[in-house]
Amino acid sequence: MTTDHPVFDLAHQFVDDIAALNPMAATYLGVSGHDHRWGDLGPDSITREADLLRRTRQRLRDLPATTDPDEQLAIRALADHLDPAIEAHACDDPYRDLGHIASTIPEMRDVLEVQDTSTSAGQEALLRRIETLPEALAQWRRRMEAGMDRGAMAAARQARSVAEQLDAAVADGGAFPRRISRLIREAPQLQHRAAACLDPLRIVAEETAEWLRNVYLPAAPTTDAVGTDRY
Repeated sequence: MTTDHPVFDLAHQFVDDIAALNPMAATYLGVSGHDHRWGDLGPDSITREADLLRRTRQRLRDLPATTDPDEQLAIRALADHLDPAIEAHACDDPYRDLGHIASTIPEMRDVLEVQDTSTSAGQEALLRRIETLPEALAQWRRRMEAGMDRGAMAAARQARSVAEQLDAAVADGGAFPRRISRLIREAPQLQHRAAACLDPLRIVAEETAEWLRNVYLPAAPTTDAVGTDRY
């Protein structure tokens, strides 16, 4: 397919912008150059993402019309991605970033498993992510605190699950100690730095789990987020 329609440049730029803003998404998408970062997981990043989504949607509206079916499909596909995301921001969903499967905490655990460590650069990137995981967790907690201030909270069931996942992830034999041990086997030259990561990570993860149980959970709605009023 050969086309000069600007929708394709816009789509490429949007992927690059999202990758820069959300390095975990970049890893899942296979966009290189971001595997060493978490990005800003605090409340300010929500505003930046919303601005990017709205700005890209307006640029998409401003594109010239086309009768080419491939170009029409590209326009429709990008709109179909942007519109639900913009609506989610309008409903404050990013402040409800608590979920048993699809939310930041379980994705933190999973992204460390899927990123490429077949090279020394990939191993260093993974280690850098593990080293900065306590800071990322602290930023994420500030996002949840901002959600509480806005009255945008996830259901109690989700908060309870994520607290349990944090405890399990740093327990002996948990996901984070296992990943650190595997990294040491893959890259013995990184052993000292990798081994030093576990105690700070365990402290912050356990503190975050306790905060969820003792502060967030008592204020969280007990009704699950289902039904026509929620969606």
